[in-house]
Parts: sequence; structure tokens; C-alpha cells
Amino acid sequence: MSFFEIIATLITLSALFSYVNFKLFKLPPTIGLMAIALALSLCLNVSGTIWPEIISGSRIFLEQINFNDTLLHGMLSFLLFAGALHINISQLAEQKIVITVLALIGTLISTAIVGLLIYWLLILHFLILAVGGIYTYAEVPLGFWMQEWFGFERNNYDKIGHFAQGFIPAMVAHEILLRTSPLQKGKWLSFIVTSICLAISACYEMIEWWTAVAQGASADAFLGTQGYEWDAQSDMFYALIGAIVALLLLSGLHNKLLKKI
Repeated sequence: MSFFEIIATLITLSALFSYVNFKLFKLPPTIGLMAIALALSLCLNVSGTIWPEIISGSRIFLEQINFNDTLLHGMLSFLLFAGALHINISQLAEQKIVITVLALIGTLISTAIVGLLIYWLLILHFLILAVGGIYTYAEVPLGFWMQEWFGFERNNYDKIGHFAQGFIPAMVAHEILLRTSPLQKGKWLSFIVTSICLAISACYEMIEWWTAVAQGASADAFLGTQGYEWDAQSDMFYALIGAIVALLLLSGLHNKLLKKI
């Protein structure tokens, strides 16, 4: 059913129920409509046990309705407008401070609930990059400690940075796509988020390549390859792992936080 057909059906039913309420029950309009709608629903359920085709027909009718579009993009605006007709402006003005404070607090809380995860992930990413920039990636003490603990042949701190290069942008891209695109959570969203992270990593490797061409031997500290010929490929692989791990560990939590808005 189209949006206008749904609206026409609802208006017709509302008018019919209002007429029945006005003639028979004499209840306040809102209560009367609700009571008649509940009574009709109960009658359908009871009759469905006797005549199953009633339930199947009702199910077919309801499956034709896109409730997301109908409720959020259609009925909600009318309901808000109808509710606003009964507002007493003078009483609203008397409570303006309370309303403003509650609206502000609600907005801040909802923003903090969703943004807090991304906020701390971005801080963590900044710290990883800052430490690597201060020491240069091949000289970070943590990398030397890892080299001693795990028997690595090189300082692998840069791999932590490239893992984060996939992990943190994956959550950022995940939120942006869910908020601003038609994409819904699922396999295609995860695939596109992972592809974005790989593209970011590839762009970074090209920047390293251009820097090496421009600066020559002086770019060795910036590149941090430490003689490893497959450094660029392994960097992108670690970014891929980071993106996949982020989606596996945090996408469920992230989706729940986004629902609270």
C-alpha cells in the first residue's frame, strides 16, 4: 500500500469510530477511538481462532505497510501537530526554564551515549600516532620491549599504529554510513566499512611512497620500514585486521548505542 492509501484508510476508520463513539458511547474522542480500536483488535483475534482466513488476510494487509516510513516519516508529524493544538501557550511559557533544561540535558545525554565510544577511540588513535611521531616509529620504546618479549626481528610499534588505522576508522565509518546513508546493519555495511579502511590505509602508503621519492634517503625515519621489503603490504594487512576486529567486537555495541538516540 502507498503512503496515501494508508492515510486514507486510517482517516476513514477514525471517522467511522468517531461517529460510533459519538452516537453510542459518548466518551471523550481520544478515549473512545482507543477503546473501539482495542475492541476491534480483540474481536479479530477471537474470530481468527474460528476463521483462520481472517488472521491470514489481516497479516497480508499489514505486511504491505512499511511501518518505518508510515510512522516516522508520516504519522509522527501529524501526531505532533495534533498534540500541539492542545498546548496552552501561557502555561508553556511559565515552564520555559524547566522545558529548556530538560531538552538540553536530553540532547547532551543522547549525544554522549553515542559519541563517547568514538570519542575515546579517536583519543586512543591520537595517542598512538603522537607517540610514534615523537620517537619515530622505529624507535618507540614499546616496540623494543615487544621485540624482547616476543622475539621479533624489528621494532613492530608501527604495526600497532596500522592496526589502529583500521580499527578506529572502521567505527567512524560505521556510524557515518548508518546515520547518513540508506545502508542498514549487515554484511554489505561491514564490507563497505572494511573497504573504506583499506582505502585509507592504501592512501597512507601512497603518501609514504611520494615522501620517499621526494626526500630520498632522509625519508627512512618517516617510512620506518627497517629493511622489511613487504612493509607496505603488511601495513595494509594489519589495517584490514583492525577493521575486521573492530566490526566483530564493537559493531553490536555501537548499533545498540545508536538505537538510543
